[in-house]
Amino acid sequence: MKNLSLFLFLTVFSSSLNAQNFSRKSIVDSSGAISDTLVAYYPFSGSAIDSSGFGNDGEVFGARLTTDRFGNVNSAYEFDGINDFIRVSDADQLTPTNFRLSISVWFKTKFPGDRFILYKGSSSTNREYASGVRADSLGSFQINENGSATNRDWVVTKNVIEENVWQHLVGVWDSSTVKIYLNNRLESVDSTDLIVSNFASDLFIGTYGGAISQYAFNGKIDDLKIFNVSLDSSSVNELYYDNGWPETFADTLQSIPDTLVAHYPFNGSANDSSGFGNDGEVIGAVSTDDRFGNPNSAYRFDGNDLINSNSTFDFFSVSLLITG
Repeated sequence: MKNLSLFLFLTVFSSSLNAQNFSRKSIVDSSGAISDTLVAYYPFSGSAIDSSGFGNDGEVFGARLTTDRFGNVNSAYEFDGINDFIRVSDADQLTPTNFRLSISVWFKTKFPGDRFILYKGSSSTNREYASGVRADSLGSFQINENGSATNRDWVVTKNVIEENVWQHLVGVWDSSTVKIYLNNRLESVDSTDLIVSNFASDLFIGTYGGAISQYAFNGKIDDLKIFNVSLDSSSVNELYYDNGWPETFADTLQSIPDTLVAHYPFNGSANDSSGFGNDGEVIGAVSTDDRFGNPNSAYRFDGNDLINSNSTFDFFSVSLLITG
C-alpha cells in the first residue's frame, strides 16, 4: 500500500471559506538585490516597454493587452496561437557574457503543446536560448551553442503544464548545469558544457522567430524577466511570491478572525495550536520532514496509521497539504 505524508499543517475553520477570505498582499519585494541583475523586464503594464533600464522595448505584433493573474486590466499580453508575437531587437546585454542566465515568466496557456514562450533566435544558425512548452506538455528551458538548432542542452519539468492556470516557470544556466523550476519547485537539473554565444539574434516573445505560426503560443504571458546571473532557490522563491501570489497561509489566517477551531502544524507532536485544546492521539504515524525539509514537522502514514482528536464540529472548512 502506498505511504502518505501529511505535510506541515491541518487546519479546521468554524465557517465556510470563500474567495474573499484570500485577499492579495505584497509578501516580498523583488526590487532589491536580484533586480540589479535584470537585463530585461516586461511587466506588460499597458505596453511591451522594458522596465529594466536597458531600453530593450518590445514591438507588438497582434498580441492584445489583457488581465494579469491578479485580475488587473491591461497588465499582461494574450497571444492567439496563430501569428501573434512580440519582437525585441538584439542587444548585447540580452546574450549572457559571464556564463550565467536566468529567465522567469508567468504564463497561462490554453493549449500546452510545442509552443515557445520566448526564443532568442530566428534561424538554424543564430539560436541562443529558449523557454516554452513541449509537445508532451512539459515545460522546457534550453541553451544553444554556436547558434545551432541541434547542439543544445535542455531541461524539462517533471509535471505537465496545466491548461488555463497561471504558472511560474524559471530556467537557470550557470555554465555547468541547467535547471528548471515550476511553481517554486525545482523540477529538473542536468549538466552541460555548452556555451551561449552572441549571434545578434532578436528575442521573440510568444513564438520562435524562424517559424512563427508553427510554434505560436496560445494564452497569456506576464512578468517576463531575464537576468545575467544564475538565480538560486531563494531568489526563485522571492519571484514566485512577488506581489502576493499566491498568498501565504499565515496571511490567510489573519484575514479570517475568530473562525479557527483546530490547527495542527505537526511540529514534533499532534497538539492543536488553535487554543481550543483539540490535541490528537498519534496511532502509528511517524514524524518526518515537511515540504521544506524541516525535520519532525509532518507525519507519515502507512495506510493503517491515524491521528485521533476525538473532536466534533457542527460545520467547518478544512485546509491541508499532502503528498504521496
